[in-house]
Amino acid sequence: MKTAVLETEARAVGAHVAAALINVLVLLVANLHRVWRPWTGGIVTEEWALVLWIVNLTALLQISGNALLAAWRPLWLERFLELVFAVAGFAGAVTFLRVFPFDFSRLADWANPAAHVLLVAGVVAAGFAVAVRLVMLALGPPGPHERLPPARHA
Repeated sequence: MKTAVLETEARAVGAHVAAALINVLVLLVANLHRVWRPWTGGIVTEEWALVLWIVNLTALLQISGNALLAAWRPLWLERFLELVFAVAGFAGAVTFLRVFPFDFSRLADWANPAAHVLLVAGVVAAGFAVAVRLVMLALGPPGPHERLPPARHA
């Protein structure tokens, strides 16, 4: 049983380290937009610079939060950071919807309206995620069963 708990903890640490590293990559690529944006054929517009702040903020929150969770994972901190990540995702979705740094009309007449619909769905989903994370944080720590690894049947 102790080995299974250690394996579960090691997987969680690995997942947090991987998430932090992926967000370092996102941060780098997003900020090199002057290099890659011309290759998009105008689909990513100059307005990308107007959403860069939220991309950077979200990535930095993810990097720092996941690095912290890789080192120290009390359940209250996990729940709090999940809420922070959800709020940042909501803010990002709203910002992308308001600025809309894309022009998909080069692909098809219906592409921009379809992208707006998808972004609205993303805003709704992100808002739902914030509500769920708020409830989970407000409910406090669960019973002792939440951290136990799944039972193995012989």
